[in-house]
Amino acid sequence: QAQQAQQLAQQTQALQAQQHGFTQAAAQALSAQQAQQAQQGGLPPNLGGVKSSLQVQQEMKAAKAEAAAQAREQIVAAAQAQAQAQAKRAAEEEREAKRAAEMEVMRKAAEEENFRRDAELKRVQAERARIESIEAEARRVEEEAQAKVQAKLDAEAKVVEEQRRMQAKTKAAGTAFALLGLDSGDDQSQSESESEEEEEAAEEAPPKPPPPPPPKSAKERAAEAEAAKRAELKAEKADKVKRTVQANEEAKAKVADEAKAVADAAAAAAAAEVAMAA
Repeated sequence: QAQQAQQLAQQTQALQAQQHGFTQAAAQALSAQQAQQAQQGGLPPNLGGVKSSLQVQQEMKAAKAEAAAQAREQIVAAAQAQAQAQAKRAAEEEREAKRAAEMEVMRKAAEEENFRRDAELKRVQAERARIESIEAEARRVEEEAQAKVQAKLDAEAKVVEEQRRMQAKTKAAGTAFALLGLDSGDDQSQSESESEEEEEAAEEAPPKPPPPPPPKSAKERAAEAEAAKRAELKAEKADKVKRTVQANEEAKAKVADEAKAVADAAAAAAAAEVAMAA
């Protein structure tokens, strides 16, 4: 503003100097013209000078007034032009400042959205790792339970097979003993007849049930009870792990939906930022 005021003062001084020079030049020209007219008309130069002084004063006054009016018009026009330029420049600066502020707000919003998206991604990854760990533990427990059940079944099958083998051995030994106890002749025939009758009766009679297994000791019963208890606990744990895995699957689906929503919001924000920049 100080520079503008100084420029206006300089312009005013220049215009006043121009007016002053114009007034002097006009007065000199008028004086010379009037003197020439006085000489041509036969008037003395002094009379011509006296007569022309009034005209010169009037014309000088009129020229001065006209020059002052022109100077004022020029000053007003210059001031108006300068004011318009300043207003235009101020409007442009205001628009630039507003645009810069909007861009800064959008940049901060995009940065915050990126931070939030990164945090959400880390949370999703951590949740996924936790779910995978739980699933691995559930698989391990299930495999361990299956292995124990299979081992128990194999042991029971071995016991049954051993019982059958012992029964067959006992039957064979009894038959051999009966054959060795026979004398000869009629006794042998009678024995053969009796053995045939016994065989026929055995064939007609229903098969005898296998003998009951020998009673188990207290240690074996305690071991079986402990194994059954452990199997029950393992089953409960497996069921609990299964429910946990199911809940984690639901949580994983929910997290995936949230991640998709975050990605859609980020894409929309990026599109808005690109549109604003354009």
